[in-house]
Amino acid sequence: MSRLWQEIKELVVVRRHDQALEALMTPEQESYLRQNVRLQLEQAQLALLQANPELYQASLEKAVTLIEGYYDTESDGVQQVLDTLRSLMDKTIRPELPDISQSLQALRDFMTRRQGGGSGDA
Repeated sequence: MSRLWQEIKELVVVRRHDQALEALMTPEQESYLRQNVRLQLEQAQLALLQANPELYQASLEKAVTLIEGYYDTESDGVQQVLDTLRSLMDKTIRPELPDISQSLQALRDFMTRRQGGGSGDA
C-alpha cells in the first residue's frame, strides 16, 4: 500500500501560485493581437514615409509593449524582433536636408543674365 501511495505522489504535483494565472488566449484573440501588432508596424511605416517622428516613435513603442506583454520574451525570435524594433526607435527619421539656396540663387542669376543678355546665348 505504501509503495502505491509513493507512486501516486510522484504522478501528482501540487503547485502554489501567489499570483493569479492568466487565461490562455483563444485563436480569435491571438488573431486580433497579431493584427494589432501588424497595424502598429504599418502605422510606423506610414509615419516614416510622412516624416512624422512622434507617430513613428509611438507606434513602435506600442508594438514593443504588445509583444512584451503577450509573447514569450525568452524566445530567440521574439528577442530579435524586439532588438530590431528598439534599434529602429533610435533612428532619426527627419534627417537634416542640405541647403540648396546657393544653387537656386545661381540658377536665378543665370536666368537673369540669359534674359538680360538677349539673343547671343540662345
